Amino acid sequence: MKVLSFSIRNASLFILIVGMLGFLFLFCDNDSSTVGPDFSASEDFYYQIAIKNLSGLQLNAINGTVDIEGVSSIDSVTVWGERRVESNSRADADAHLPDLSVEMSESEDRISIRTEQPDQSSGRNYIVDYNIRIPGGWQLDIGQVNGNVSISSMENSVISNLVNGNMRLWDISGSVNGGLVNGGIDSKISLPASGICGLSVVNGTIDLLIPQSTSADFSAHISSGSINLSNVSLQNQTITPTSVTGLFGAGAGEIELSVVNGFITVTGF
Repeated sequence: MKVLSFSIRNASLFILIVGMLGFLFLFCDNDSSTVGPDFSASEDFYYQIAIKNLSGLQLNAINGTVDIEGVSSIDSVTVWGERRVESNSRADADAHLPDLSVEMSESEDRISIRTEQPDQSSGRNYIVDYNIRIPGGWQLDIGQVNGNVSISSMENSVISNLVNGNMRLWDISGSVNGGLVNGGIDSKISLPASGICGLSVVNGTIDLLIPQSTSADFSAHISSGSINLSNVSLQNQTITPTSVTGLFGAGAGEIELSVVNGFITVTGF
């Protein structure tokens, strides 16, 4: 279990560091002038894709909201939402709406969705709000820069990384890897046998709701803040000012939580 714990921690830190650097290089606006978002131009989008032999979805978003829900007994993936440009004039917003697009592609086993927008915003706000309904048994790999991400009712592995905003991972019955820089993770996760849950936040909070019957090697680490456990039975506890470790049940899976500045709360149900 020690080797597995090391891999989760380093993978989470790697994702956060690489993600932060990548977003800074790609999306920092070198134009120091700013304009207010007094006017906007928008357009709705809607896609429906036959499932065929697909089993996963990857989303690379930038600014906006992401709402993904797993649904049983469906034969197609539905993606809809709004793309929007905010600017200091109606004419400018209208002129630059075509610069913002939703690109979709398919590989042998997954659908890939990506927000495309100019590298330099020149004071405009480029926003895409996504609503996605997919089979609950699919795998998910989600990346977002700014905004809120909500993922619910999934029965397979979920990867979700966000820079600024709040993340909700609700009714997930699979392994989870979630990384966030600024904001909070609110989660309800039921680990499968030998499943892995790795959640990390730089500045903010982690709230994790788990079944009391969970079997996992548990560790929680903070640099500044507090760790609170309630309605769970943690065996072989080791508690320090910055960490709590132990076993839930037989320790078949693994839960690793990490916050630099903020709070960790774990509650059993």
